[in-house]
Amino acid sequence: MGGGYNSLARGVNSNGVVVGLSTTLVSDSNAMIMSFGLPYAFQTRAFRWKNGYIRDLGTLGGPDAMVLGVNESGQIFGNSYTNFDSSPVCGVPDFGFDALMTGAFLWQNGKMTNLGSFGGTCTNAIALNNRGQVVGYSFLAGDAVFHPFRWERGKFVDLGTLGGKQGVAQHPNEVGDIVGWQSLAGNENVIHATLWSHGQITDLGAFEPDQCSVPFAIGTNKLASIDPSTMKVREYTLPEAGARPRRIALAPDGTIYYTDFARGYLGHFDPLGGKLLKEWLSPGGSESEPYGIAITNEGEVWYSESGVKPNTLVRFDPK
Repeated sequence: MGGGYNSLARGVNSNGVVVGLSTTLVSDSNAMIMSFGLPYAFQTRAFRWKNGYIRDLGTLGGPDAMVLGVNESGQIFGNSYTNFDSSPVCGVPDFGFDALMTGAFLWQNGKMTNLGSFGGTCTNAIALNNRGQVVGYSFLAGDAVFHPFRWERGKFVDLGTLGGKQGVAQHPNEVGDIVGWQSLAGNENVIHATLWSHGQITDLGAFEPDQCSVPFAIGTNKLASIDPSTMKVREYTLPEAGARPRRIALAPDGTIYYTDFARGYLGHFDPLGGKLLKEWLSPGGSESEPYGIAITNEGEVWYSESGVKPNTLVRFDPK
């Protein structure tokens, strides 16, 4: 698109609509595609593809935009630069990515709509359901605080927190319940998984008072990490679209092992490099439904197969 060489698909619906982002040949030091850790400093544009035709969806006024997903109604959501002013909080320093002022959008019926903001320079959409609800987070004026939001039918709503300065809405279900996380009042370095439902905020807690917890969406092929210094969430998309990681465990060398409940695999992932190292089919096969997992100090991996009757316990030696 626009003569560029690089593109990423980010979603597809049952009607064969594929969405994502593509580079052009225009140099761009703030290229949105660089937020994925890719070294392509070229203008990034949101696209919709169907039946061999690719369409540039435009932007909210800035040079770049990227699509993050599409629902079964064909509604498309993502993020876009709104102008050419810099944002001190929307970049990813680890990737050398400096962002411009960013807004979230919904594209439908040929039109891109800016969902709004809480006054800061960075609003990011994270997920969309089939009801047309978009969720994410938005910085307040001054960029020192960010709150979770829900957008629906033109209304941009602050979901609130229980006193903390930071909160992110990550996954809505089809009846409007939303999970995400928020920091604790008086201790912004601790975050808890949170449920927003019927106007109520529920802190889902953690195993210990000073431990963190985050919700995990088993309906995606993604892993995620949180940088405790910035509280930014980074998602890692696994190569197999049908993968559904259910539980993870940290190995002594800093890598991650996970159980793929849907496909019956044990996976090994390097979060530092952001890449899948290897996968192994579980002994019980594709219907074994691997579940709980733990790793010993020596690096041995133990996990359960919940789809096998009776359930089995598997020991895996990486050596």
